[in-house]
Amino acid sequence: MERACPRLTELSISLVTAAKTKREISVVCSLKISHCLVATLCALSPLFCTAQEPAVTNEVSYLSFEVPGALGTYPMSINNSMTVTGYYYVSPTVTRGFLRDADGAITTFDVLGGVWTEPESINDAGEITGFYEVVAGVPQSFIRYADGQIVTFNPPCSEFGPCNIY
Repeated sequence: MERACPRLTELSISLVTAAKTKREISVVCSLKISHCLVATLCALSPLFCTAQEPAVTNEVSYLSFEVPGALGTYPMSINNSMTVTGYYYVSPTVTRGFLRDADGAITTFDVLGGVWTEPESINDAGEITGFYEVVAGVPQSFIRYADGQIVTFNPPCSEFGPCNIY
């Protein structure tokens, strides 16, 4: 009996070793497949990129500007015509909006009665959306159309009042 037990132990160790080896081979194969997929994607990615046209040009350029007399200028959005909108500080507690055309002309605006005007976005039609505050901490919304008309409104079911057009 003593001789039979060592053989059974050796046999069970051999089976466990074979199972571990099989798992190790499986893991190694999975890693090789993953590396092959990554290498293939890296090799083919330039083909995907060259199939797309560049958005503007192949050159990257940066333009620095500020609203004249501003304490700080903060661009927030740009459209496909290269028109930029954002806000600037008039004083530490008062902001106004600006619109910078592609040729560099800057137009400033603010919502009538607002102490804080902050444009957030501009679309390709030149329409600007954002928020303003008449009372600090009570934001309200506005749309500035390309012709300069500003429409203010509050979220639906708002306690702050109806829409105003001026």
